[in-house]
Amino acid sequence: MHQYVADFETTPDPDDCRVWLWCLVNIDDITDIKYGYNIKSFFDATMKGNNTIYFHNLKFDGQFLLWYAMHELNMEYSENLEAGTINTLINDSGTFYKIEMIYDRKGKKVDKTAFLDSYKKLPFKVKDIAIAFGLDVTKGEIDHKKPRPIGYKPDENELEYVTNDVLIVAKALKIQFEEGLTKMTMSSDGLNYCKNLITKTTWDTLFPVLSIEIDDQIRRSYKGGVVQVNPNIQGKEVFNGHSFDKNSMYPWAMLKTMPCGIPIFFTGRYKYDPEYPLYIQCINCEFKVKDGFIPTIQIKNSMSYAENKYITESVEKTTLYLTNVDLELFFEHYEVYDYDFICGWKFKAVNGVFDAYVYKWYNQKKTSKGAKRQIAKLMLNAFYGKTASRTHIKSKIPYLDEEGIVRYRTTEEQLKKPVYTAVASFITSYGRESVIRSAQSLGGTKQGSHFCYMDTDSVHVTNITVEECEKYIHVDPSELGAWKHEYSFKRAKYLRQKCYIEELESVNDASNPEYIKKCAGMTEDIKDVIQYGEFELGYTIDGMKLQPKNVRGGVILVPRPFSIKK
Repeated sequence: MHQYVADFETTPDPDDCRVWLWCLVNIDDITDIKYGYNIKSFFDATMKGNNTIYFHNLKFDGQFLLWYAMHELNMEYSENLEAGTINTLINDSGTFYKIEMIYDRKGKKVDKTAFLDSYKKLPFKVKDIAIAFGLDVTKGEIDHKKPRPIGYKPDENELEYVTNDVLIVAKALKIQFEEGLTKMTMSSDGLNYCKNLITKTTWDTLFPVLSIEIDDQIRRSYKGGVVQVNPNIQGKEVFNGHSFDKNSMYPWAMLKTMPCGIPIFFTGRYKYDPEYPLYIQCINCEFKVKDGFIPTIQIKNSMSYAENKYITESVEKTTLYLTNVDLELFFEHYEVYDYDFICGWKFKAVNGVFDAYVYKWYNQKKTSKGAKRQIAKLMLNAFYGKTASRTHIKSKIPYLDEEGIVRYRTTEEQLKKPVYTAVASFITSYGRESVIRSAQSLGGTKQGSHFCYMDTDSVHVTNITVEECEKYIHVDPSELGAWKHEYSFKRAKYLRQKCYIEELESVNDASNPEYIKKCAGMTEDIKDVIQYGEFELGYTIDGMKLQPKNVRGGVILVPRPFSIKK
């Protein structure tokens, strides 16, 4: 089997959507490079033998692959991947993981190609991969809107551009493969590495496969990182502040006490059990955040609460599923009343089970540069989420509609065995607790608080020096779990979650300040043009946000307006 990286350059015309240039490089021999000027020649070059081909954004390039296979080669989707058929791994959110094709050689099952997404292994833009891995190749630029009629031959710059794109990804993947990281995603690499490190027998003993029914209840306590703006400064300008990041927060949390074994169900309120000291509690209650305290509760899939809001006061009696870590924080930050402890699950506890994994990769991160350091960073954060892999699965299945355009239908739900969701639930609980307690120690939501904003593993503060911050939080640039001073800013505005702008303190040229601009959905092109004074709710710009649209031949990017939503 051969492994390659490929890239398509495509036309943006909805009436003439096609591949005008492709490049293919052999991961094991980067001098083996092939080019072509239409998608037919790409298939001609790759249909023989068993090949694995990576694209860096399979969701885009995959539309061209699927269209050609179904429209020109008359291939159809098959669950069993028979000769002359396609099989895909695309989740119900439209995330592409794999496309497989077996080409028909007189009815024989031969010549299988698997197309994978290298972004799942290297979650960066191509130019950032080159920088992070310290590669001797840089990403170039070409005019993607330039007319390129059928028969167009690329110039030297265009050939260099596409070649560098595939070489960067190929070199980085090669380094990962040499480290033994050969799974389809980094999270799978992390889980596999951890199991091998502590032995599969130990893993299976500590983290047995639970039933879907038990996992469904445990999963209700699994939540992501905490992201909030201090409501007292939201939308207002603040000055003279700093941003601190927690060093490897989730790996730090992995060093803490972990749940293990088959949990025991209990009714009512958890009663201390030294053999089962960790627990998840279901509580039905009403609550109101205490004055000056940061809210800690966010509720998903509820008609009564906005999904992205942290709740300051319940509107009705509400059922919560909380780890004991979250439960303790909940009672500290809220007045809780009219409550009933319903039931829960209690767990045995294990210490040090992930220490070898964390310290192996953390030490490599501290002592290495370039590729080795970047792989260590990826592996440190790759593992924990895999323990909470989804169990209720729906997939997208491709088909051609009556106009010959690739469309997708959603399958019925299928069930998949859980890994051990409680591990991810407690790891994220420890992380949230640390960030919230740090922000609270800096003033919480009290008047005159230094706390401005938090996002998963960072806190942003104002009207305080870095030295004074050390009175409230432990600051160290390299210690695992300590806070690292990332940068300082002159002024900033925090509009809402994941939406803020900070003007950095000038290091060299005061007339040309640098900015941190964050906003979900805002492209780099928009960030380049939006000014500090324009960064407000309701800001709108036309034609700079590109939205994919499937057409005959593949997919094009259509300009759409972008707004910072109110």
